[in-house]
Formats: sequence, structure tokens, C-alpha cells
Amino acid sequence: MPFQRLLLWLTGSLILLALGALILWPTDSGQPLAEQKETAVAPAQYRLRMGYNMPEGSVMHAAAVRLAEQVKQDSGGRLQIELYPNQALGNDHQMLEMARDSELDMVLTPTAKLSISLPEMQYADLPFYFPSQDDVYALLDGEPGQILLSRMARIGLVGLTFWGNGFKQFTANESLLTPKQFEGKRFRVMKSRLLKQQFEMLGAEAVPIDFHQVRAALRDGVVDGQENPLAAIYAVGIHQEQSHLILSSHAYLAYVLSISETSFNRLPGPLQRLLIASAREQTAWQRDETERREQGLLKEIEDSGVTIEQLSEAQRAKFRERLRLLVERFEPIIGADLIAISDEYLMERYAASERSLIGIDMDLTLANGDVGVDIKRGAELALKNFPELGSVAMNNSGQPSLALRNMERFVGNPRVIAILGGTSAATLREQLPLINEAGIPVLLPWVVEASLFKQDGNRTLFSIGMSSDHLAERILASAQEKSVKRIGLVTENSATGIELAGQLERSLRGSGVALGNLVKLNVGSSEVGAEQLQALIDSSEYWVVALGRPAQYPVLRQLAVVAGEHSVLSLWNSVPSGQKVIECLRTDIDAQAYNQLERQYIEHYGVTPQVPMALVRGYDAGLLLSESIEQLQHKELALSRENLLTQLENLPPVQGVIRHYDPAYAPGQHRALSFDDYAVSPQGCRLEGSVAQ
Repeated sequence: MPFQRLLLWLTGSLILLALGALILWPTDSGQPLAEQKETAVAPAQYRLRMGYNMPEGSVMHAAAVRLAEQVKQDSGGRLQIELYPNQALGNDHQMLEMARDSELDMVLTPTAKLSISLPEMQYADLPFYFPSQDDVYALLDGEPGQILLSRMARIGLVGLTFWGNGFKQFTANESLLTPKQFEGKRFRVMKSRLLKQQFEMLGAEAVPIDFHQVRAALRDGVVDGQENPLAAIYAVGIHQEQSHLILSSHAYLAYVLSISETSFNRLPGPLQRLLIASAREQTAWQRDETERREQGLLKEIEDSGVTIEQLSEAQRAKFRERLRLLVERFEPIIGADLIAISDEYLMERYAASERSLIGIDMDLTLANGDVGVDIKRGAELALKNFPELGSVAMNNSGQPSLALRNMERFVGNPRVIAILGGTSAATLREQLPLINEAGIPVLLPWVVEASLFKQDGNRTLFSIGMSSDHLAERILASAQEKSVKRIGLVTENSATGIELAGQLERSLRGSGVALGNLVKLNVGSSEVGAEQLQALIDSSEYWVVALGRPAQYPVLRQLAVVAGEHSVLSLWNSVPSGQKVIECLRTDIDAQAYNQLERQYIEHYGVTPQVPMALVRGYDAGLLLSESIEQLQHKELALSRENLLTQLENLPPVQGVIRHYDPAYAPGQHRALSFDDYAVSPQGCRLEGSVAQ
């Protein structure tokens, strides 16, 4: 019996040990079963609230329902979207602010309402700019649209995609098939400077009226007509007050679907990607369904007795020609980079194949594009007398890789016979091998490296800008006139800044003037550090500031505060007003010629130039090109790159704004300006009250 009891005890102990092992021994996941049972948690669920102004019967509500269903299904219920249509949470402005304050997760907002905070959202409102509906979709889904969506980050939102309420059409009580038929009429518009100018350019008067009051305004004769998508026209009964519907599809009423940055960042990466992909997947359905429903609306509007007319391609072209100036005027507001990309797309798809082109490669971004835009505009004003010659601009964003891509496109297009570029030494260096290989003339209207013109193999480069060696020589001459013994230099830690510093050091050798403290700021920096500033004060009597435009003003303001008896010289930018008199080194100009150019600029673009000397140099570059082209035409020679290169080297005298070019260039001499064309203004940076460097 003792043995049997011992056996039973051993058996029981083994069973208990086995059970303990099952409970406590790690499983494949590395956790004991008991611990797994206690810590197992279901995947986190996320619920987003989405608000918008469209009612439940609208296409956009239907698309929102489809989006909510798709993300719920594809996430296995982890991500759910609650929908609040028909302004249930507030009007567009209120919902937008709620999303910005993270009180609302998602919002679907008309671009017109976003344009108050983001003026570039007026892009889709550009009238007759997009030849077809497919072009609008291609551009909104392409690079321009991605740029616009990325800029939503400035107001704390993540842009997902563009939906829309359809294309805008005109209504009136008479036929409106030509721009002339708009003259003298009164048209209702949303509160928008762009839309106001649109109708004014057609000779009509624009009257801002709230949407819900449009029908009454038409019935009472307050206005003669209006523009809206078919869904809006039908919804408020505009077709019951107007006898004619003109199918113009002249602009797109776009909406941006976005999510609060805070809400977006709460989502795990896979759910973020799912939300973006699902929103864009529903975009195609939303557009197709809008067009499908519009066919039914057209039938009902026609059955109500309205006369429906459709603009022909020839009629649309006349409107496009009349309103192109609106695109040019709003280019800096919407973004010269966006317009450049769009123009390139439209040129490749529609431009006549026999038209020769001048390529313009500049930094046209909103933050840094003032110089590029005014160079571009100056060149276009000089070339406007050659209707057979066009221009196409590309934005390089100051990035060498983009500049190289742009140059590849230019040289690969046989219709591009010359290029304006070179506002950045780094981008130009990247492009040089390709430029020389292609043998295409490139005019450089801004600051250039002198070393480029002391090397063999750069026959294609023609400068009309300030050269670093001339700048250095003029700085030295100014210092000697002031009996200054030490110069301090504040410049960029970039190819341009390094080149200028090197040229200044070479110019100062043996002159009796020494280079004091040299401050190199990283590109984008706009303040001199305390230690650097003190070293600048201690080591120099004459301070020279040579920075990019965004950084130049803040540094000049900073130095003006501590300048005391020190003289401050600004290079290639105007200076802040209301400060100590700061001298400017600039090229001389013909003041009378500039004033005439400025009037022409204001008349054409409706604003004053942002960087007058960029305008001047762009204009003179365009003038030298146009004179060369005219000479080739006179000689009955082909407008080829090689012929243009030769003609630029053999130009007759040309009267420009900067100087009388006699000649501008010659074989082996490709710099239009010399040391004698530079001046230091002792009375500040303005000439005759208008021109600033």
C-alpha cells in the first residue's frame, strides 16, 4: 500500500507540473497563455466625424457614403466615418475653423472658401484656362493638384483629394456666345477678386450676391445673369428666371476633401494610407456620377422652356484669348510654379507645332519667386511684338535636380530656340554640360559667376546680369572712396556666396583694404548670430550684405539697428523702408526708359513690379533676343539655335533700359555689362522715386 500511495502521489505531481507548463510555458508569441489571456486587446478603433455643406440628395453626399462604407470594410471596422451633411455642424467657414482647431476631423470645403486662407485655391476658377474637362481633372490629379493639397498644411489640414460640384455655365435672358455680348451686362458673382475681374475683362459689371438670394436678384432685375454648375442652377430654380443657358464649362467648382492634421496623425500608418487611397478612389466615381446626373438636369431644364446653347471650340478660343491676361495677373497669387506646370502641359497638348519658343527656367515658388516672376514678365513684355514666338516657363524651385530636368525638356524640344535662366549658380552648374552639348543659347539676367566666362566651352552663355568680379571691384572702389580700411561681408553659404567672397578677396589684394569678418549664413537663414554680429562690428567699418531676397530684408533690418557710424551696402535687392539709409550697389539704368516700362507693366498686370531690377534685366534680355530674331528674319535665315548664337554675337546697337548696347556681345565676349555699368547709390536704393535694386 505505501508503494501504491507513492505512485499515486508521483502521478498527481506530474499532472500538476504538466498543467503548470501549459499555463506558464511561453507560446509561439513568446508570452505565457495565462498572460496572453489577461493582456490580449482588440485592435484600436478610430471614429472620424466629417462635415460638409451639400444635402443628402447630392452627389457629394453619395460619394461620402461610399467612402465611409469603403474604409469601414477595408479596415475591418477599425476606421469609421460619421457623416454630417447639409451644414449640420455649421457653415463652410465654421466647419473649416473647427477642423483647423481639431474640433472636427474631416471637412469637404469649396475651394472658393479656402482661397481666403490659401489664395492659390483659386486655380480651378481661372476662366477658360482649361480647354476641356479632362484637362482640369488631369491637372488636379497631377502635379498642380498635389502642390495645392500639400499647401493645406499651412492651415493645419491634410489635403486628400479634389471632388467637385461640376463645371460652371452661364445663364442670361439672351444669347451670350461672344465676349462682346457681355458688355454692359450685370452679373452676380461670389465675393472674389478673380471673378470680379473676369467679368470686368468681358466688359460687364460684377455684383457680389449671396447664393441663396440669386434667384430673387434675377427675378427683380438686379442682375442680368450669373454663373454656376447645373446642379446649383437647378437646385435654386435659376432656370425658372432665365431664358438662356450657355454651356461654357469655363471653370470648375472644386471642393477639397481634407482631414485635420491632428486627427490624421492619430491614425496608424496603414489607416492613413487606406484613407488617402479610398478618398482618391471615390474621386472618379464622384465626377462620373456628377456628369451622369447633369444629363438628367439638362433634360429637365430644357423641358422647362430654356434655350440651351453650347459654345463651339472657336467661340471658347475667343473667350480664352480675352481672359488670358487674368491668368497672368493672378500668376503670383495662385503661384507661378502652378501656372508654369499647367502651361507646359497645355502647350505640349495643344500648341501649334510650328511655333518657336523661348524657355524660361526660374525659381517660381511662392516663397522665393519674386525675382523669377519679374524676369519672366519682363522678357514676355519684350517679346510680345512677336506673335509667332511663344514662351514657356518651368519652375526649378531652386533645386539643381529640377533645373536639370527642365533643361532636358527644353533641349529635347526642337521648338525651343533659346532659354532664360541662371538665377542660381548651383542650378546653372548642374545644367552646363547639357547646355553645351545641345548648343542652345542661354541668357543669364541675374547675378553670375565670372569664372563661367573665363573658361573654354561656354560659348552658349550670354550674361546680362551682375558678374561677381565686377561686384567685387565696385565694392572695393566704394570702400576706397570712403577711405575704409576693412570690409565685412555677409553672404550665403552657397556657390554664389562662395564665388563672391573669393572674388572680393582677390580684388582686395594689394589695395590697402582688408577683408574683415566673413559671415556665411546657410540658405534660408535670416539672422546673424550674436557672436558673428559682434565680430562683424569689431573687424570692419563697411558692411556688405549679399543674400537671397527672403533673407536680405531681415538681416538689413538687424544691421540697421546696430550700425551706428558704419556704412551698410546692399547687393541685388531693395532695402526695408524707414531704416537707416542703406546704400545699394546696382546697375545704372535709363530712368525715362524704366518709367515707361513700369507703366507698361502696371497697365498689363495691374500691379507694380515686386523686383524692378529683375523686370529690367528680364526685359533687356528679351529685347536682345527679339532684336536677334528680327535680324534673322530680315536676313531670311531660319530661327535655329545655331543661327541665334551667331546673331547674338553680331547684334547691331540696341537701346535697352539698362544701357545702350553697342554692341551687347561679340565673339569671345558674352557679358553685356562692364564695371562701368555699376554704381553705388549714396542716397539709398531708389532712383527717381521708383526704381529699386
